[in-house]
Order: sequence, then structure tokens, then C-alpha cells
Amino acid sequence: MNFYLIDFSQLGFIVSLLRFAVVLGVLIFVHELGHFLVAKWRGVYVKRFSLGFGPKLAGFKKGETEYWLSAVPLGGYVKMAGQEDLPSEEKEEKDEDAGIPPHRKFSHKATWEKLAIIAAGPAMNIAAAAVIFATLFTVGMPVPSYQATRRVGQVAPDSPADRAGMKAGDRILRINGRPSENWEDIFSRIVFSRGRPLRMEVKRNDKLLEFEIKATRAPGEPYRTIGIVPFIEAEILDLMPGMPAEEAGIRPGDIILRLDGESYSMPALIQEISRRPGEEIHLEVKRDGRVIPFKLIAGRAGAVPGLMIDRETVVHIDDPTPEEVAAARAGDRIVSIDGEELAPEEVEEFISSRPGRRLRLELERSRLRPDEEPTYILEVETVARGMLGIRMTPSSTVKRLALPAAAVRAGGETVRQSRMWWLSIVNLFSGDISTRELGGPIMIYMMTEDVAREGFADLIVFLAKISIILALVNLVPLPILDGGNMVIFAVEGIRGKPLPPRVMLVIQQIGLALILMLFLLVIYNDVFYRLLGR
Repeated sequence: MNFYLIDFSQLGFIVSLLRFAVVLGVLIFVHELGHFLVAKWRGVYVKRFSLGFGPKLAGFKKGETEYWLSAVPLGGYVKMAGQEDLPSEEKEEKDEDAGIPPHRKFSHKATWEKLAIIAAGPAMNIAAAAVIFATLFTVGMPVPSYQATRRVGQVAPDSPADRAGMKAGDRILRINGRPSENWEDIFSRIVFSRGRPLRMEVKRNDKLLEFEIKATRAPGEPYRTIGIVPFIEAEILDLMPGMPAEEAGIRPGDIILRLDGESYSMPALIQEISRRPGEEIHLEVKRDGRVIPFKLIAGRAGAVPGLMIDRETVVHIDDPTPEEVAAARAGDRIVSIDGEELAPEEVEEFISSRPGRRLRLELERSRLRPDEEPTYILEVETVARGMLGIRMTPSSTVKRLALPAAAVRAGGETVRQSRMWWLSIVNLFSGDISTRELGGPIMIYMMTEDVAREGFADLIVFLAKISIILALVNLVPLPILDGGNMVIFAVEGIRGKPLPPRVMLVIQQIGLALILMLFLLVIYNDVFYRLLGR
């Protein structure tokens, strides 16, 4: 008898693939279900409902329709009588649909019925997204507090915002005369400004100020920016045993309001604590609606000068950047120290326990630029930094709405997400957003894994956003896509007769060529920039 050991590291990959397949499968199923239900409603003979393309893996037949699960899960289709992918003269009399009554064929339906059947797929995706948002708003979902803020947390030195005079703590009230709703709204207006000056009205303490700022895009960056980030309220995630925070009585869930009477965004708070090893620190935290003061003496721990590290990832680099870490960039990952490979949770502890030591760090690039190697070495001498023994996370709030209000809010969110996608396309064609941001299955897989790590609610929100994108992509008026077919049927309805077969053939060939070019671009981006990290 042979015994085999199971490699549990592979099980995680299998689970992630299954999660990705479920996300993609649900979106495709919803889309094709829209086509299917409206086709059935209008009496069209539906021969097959397939989730996926290619050979049949499993299936059954009920009534006149076959239901398939096919081998390639990157799509799906509804096969209707009288609907041909490529036109051919008199084919209808010779093909397998010959015995089906004309009134049951898609090709014999009225123009409005054809348009309704084709539009039903994208409409179902939009409706599904709205239902998801409404459900989440009703049951309540944790939302990071910085998403709802209009307060600036930090201003990058020598950025457009810094040169204009903006400062950390400013509250952005209006942009170009329109009230700013939250940080996502502020971010989208900056990204989609297309280089036009932004008139920003801010409140600083009790003063109202106005700045005119032009967003710019740094070399290698995908979006325009003015160099600001939101104010991130710090919540205690967990405590290290025996360290000053635990001994003082601070608890997980406490929200840090002030340090020595000053309010700091979470990255700046971490930096301020780091600068004060062995010093007395006064914290004010919020717990169950009460403000509680604490007095602590910061401990000493090793740190890499100029870098802020969370687990194994560089999350912030001081400006000006110390010469010995100038090669590092936010997002890069430490893969070994002094030749020793460490687990992600061991990296920070390893460095913290070695103040004043010379270390050889090997880092892996999160994104490669031309002529760069995927890994690089930093020779650094650690310095002593202040340490309280706490791990912080952005605070979050849970909001619940009554069903009518949730439905209205869900409709607004669906419209906003649709507008964001449209603006992204406009900026893509104008050059304000790099074509490198286009992605396919690999990008969706990686994004699915990123949001899945954040929690189930984030994954469901992601599902809703992708559902909206799937609907809007299908409505693009390109042949092969739903939008292209709707244009063709509308033209045929106006003409009162089908387009000539040769014209249809040319349209289909142009559509196939355009879709193939787009497919090759997104696969290139997926493989070269995301899979290989170039």
C-alpha cells in the first residue's frame, strides 16, 4: 500500500482558483440568464444554455433546451434558433433549425424583441450589482473610515498640492464648485481631471482657503495625482505581549485619537512613535464612545532607516530618502535577510529584534521598470526606533439603512460605478490612463485574491463592481459584443430588412479583428506586467 503526503501549500492555490471560477461563473451565469429568460418570454426556441465555451463537461436536457457546463469557463452563451454567428445565404433552409416554426426563431422576431433579448444580459448584470449593493447597505458592511473622510492625511513633499500650499489636516469642501462627498469622489475627480486645473476649496481650522492645482502623472505611474492621501484613523488590531501598550491597558479595538495632543493620520502616527524610542508618550484613545488617556514609555526596536515595513512589505519611504535605501519603492517585498528566507510574519520581528545591526536585505520588485532586475540587495544598518507593541489598522464603521433608503443608495452607487468606468475609458483614449491598466483573466484573478484577503464583504462588493464592468463592456458597440448586435438590429429595423450577407460578413470580420487585438493586449498586460512583474 502506498501513502502520499498532501502538499497543503497547493491546496491554498486550488481554493483560490475555485474562488476565481465561482466569481467568474456567477457573473457569466447572471449575464446569460438575462438573455435566456427574455428569449423564453418572447417564445424563442432556445436550443442550448451553456456556462463556458468548448467541449461539454456535464449537462442535461429539459424540454427543448440543453443545459451545459463547458470546458473553458471564460464566457458562456445562449444558442437560439435562427441566430447565426456568421451569415450565409439560404442557410436557414438547410440547417438544423429547418424544422422549427418561423415564429419561434430569433431571426423572425420583431426588432424590439431582438433588442430586448440582447440587452437583457447587460441589464441583468447591472440589476445584480444593484441588488448586491442594496443587500449590503441593508445588513450593514464595514467601511474604512477614510473612505468617508474629506480630510487630507498627508501631502507629498514637492507635489502639486504641496507647491500650492495644501497641508495635512485640510478638509476638501468643494472641487470646481461642486461639493466633495467622500475621498473616493475626490480621488475620481483628480484622476479624471485630464490635466485641467482644479479649483479646490478647503477648510483649515476656522479658515476657508482656495487653491488652484493641476494634477500630474509621474513617469511610470498609471494615474494623475496632486500628491495627497486621506486621513486614516488608526485602530488597534492586536498587541504584543509584555510591551508598553499592553502593560498600560490599551486594548484591541481602541481608536487612537491623539498623540501628545496632536491628531495624526495612521502612517504619520507610526512615524511619530518611531522617532521617539525611550520617550514618554501620551495617547488618547476612543473606547465605547469614551475618550481614555494613557501614558507610556516607548520601547526600543530595530528599524531600517527611511523605510516603513508592514510584515514583509515596504509600505512607505521617507522623503528625503536615505541614500542607502534609495533603490526601494513602496510595494516591494523583503524575501530574505542575511541570506535567510523568512515567513512574511517573521520579517518585521527579525528586524525589530536587531537594533544597531548591519543587515543584508534582498527585496523583490512589486512592479518592474525597463532594465530593472526582479530582485535587488540593500545593505543597511538598523537604527533604534520607538515601539509600543501595537499593530494598527484603518478604523472602519458599519452602516445599516432601511430597505427603501438602501435601494436608493444602491442605485446611486451603481450609477457612480458606471460613470467611473466610462471616465476610465475616456481617459484611456486620451492617454491620461496607461493601456497597461487594461487586464484580463489574470488581473481579475489577482484582484479577486487581494479583496478576498480583506474579507467576504469586500469580495461581494468586488463582485458587484465587476458585474457592472461586464455589462458596460458588452454594451460597447463593437460587432460580436451585445452592443454591436443591438446596433445591427436597430439598423435592420430602420431599413425594414436584414443587412446583405456580404456586409454582415465584413462587419463580423472587423469585429473579430478588433476583439482579437484587444484580447492580445490584455493577455500581454496580464502575462508581462502582472504574471512576470515586468
